[in-house]
Amino acid sequence: MKKATLFLAALALFAAGQASALPSPPVVDASGFKINPQLIISLYNVAQQSNGVITSYPADMDPAVVTVTLRNTDTLNSALPCFKIDVYDPGLSTPVVSGGNLTLKTALKPGETRVATAADFEVSGTFSGTIDQNLQDDFKNDFKDVDASKIQAAVQKLLTKKYRICLVPVNCGTSTPSGGTSSCDLFTLFMGNPGADCSVAVIVYPHNNAVYSAFPTLVWVPAQHRSCTQPDLSYLVEVMRDDEGSAPYARIRVPKGQSFYQWQAGDPVIEPGHKYYWRVVGLDCNGNPFCGPSDRGWNIIKWFIFEGQGGCHYSLADVDDFIRKNASPDIREKLKHYLAKSLAKPGGLSDPFVCRILSGQIKLNSIEFQTK
Repeated sequence: MKKATLFLAALALFAAGQASALPSPPVVDASGFKINPQLIISLYNVAQQSNGVITSYPADMDPAVVTVTLRNTDTLNSALPCFKIDVYDPGLSTPVVSGGNLTLKTALKPGETRVATAADFEVSGTFSGTIDQNLQDDFKNDFKDVDASKIQAAVQKLLTKKYRICLVPVNCGTSTPSGGTSSCDLFTLFMGNPGADCSVAVIVYPHNNAVYSAFPTLVWVPAQHRSCTQPDLSYLVEVMRDDEGSAPYARIRVPKGQSFYQWQAGDPVIEPGHKYYWRVVGLDCNGNPFCGPSDRGWNIIKWFIFEGQGGCHYSLADVDDFIRKNASPDIREKLKHYLAKSLAKPGGLSDPFVCRILSGQIKLNSIEFQTK
């Protein structure tokens, strides 16, 4: 994947075209710049499907989701200003993405102030940056081997992480500041899209990459419904194994208002060497799919591969509970002492065969205890 993918996505919302430029444009100030992050995430998904190539923002996206107020401070000359976009990770003073030339299609008259949307710009130039990789690294760090008791805190951290995107006036054809005033917008990836009647859940992580736990955490941008609030929306996670078009290997109903799911011991086992395709189906207040093609509730499928040891983690309590429900009293007593002596290790245990037993994928006719 090209490193500038997300930056291209952020810029692609301005319809591609050849910029026209004045050699020495009057100074133009920018203020009130707003760009909706859900549009960026949607374009990021499109970029992933097309090797980073995007020629326009999605047709169903309202250009008003991008707005900026521009003012020509020159009282004598018209201005056809150019801009670049800088994107900053939280806490960093230098942009992780920068470049491009955004040119206003129609000149600003002397002293004119105008509110512009995406449809008012053309884009040209080259772009560079690594925000797409930075985001993926963040997701890996935030959700790698996350303990179930800490998953809510990890998701909340992602929900509230602030990014900064700035519209910077530059001399046309260059990245040199023109002297005008820049305008920046703080956003999180999980803000809603005010211009949308409805929108599907957008997969954030895993996003066509490896995971390092047999219990991956799946995260998505919440869907939006025309009349249901987000806390009333629920989701259906469908996972296909090895073949994107196969029957679901797992189909999991996610509680209302929750835009993540951490794999559980009772779910079908995630094993190394297999590619797992997954999608998120948005369900409305009545539990019906909505939005997306033909209101099927989803738009794009992503995949992940588990890179790690096979099996799942379980505790002695999990084993004890299973034995208590399935073994005779004498067997339970013998196994209890055996487990306490031989398997009393800190943390969880892992074994793919035991995982299948505990999850009910292997049915035992009886349990016997043998000593050597």
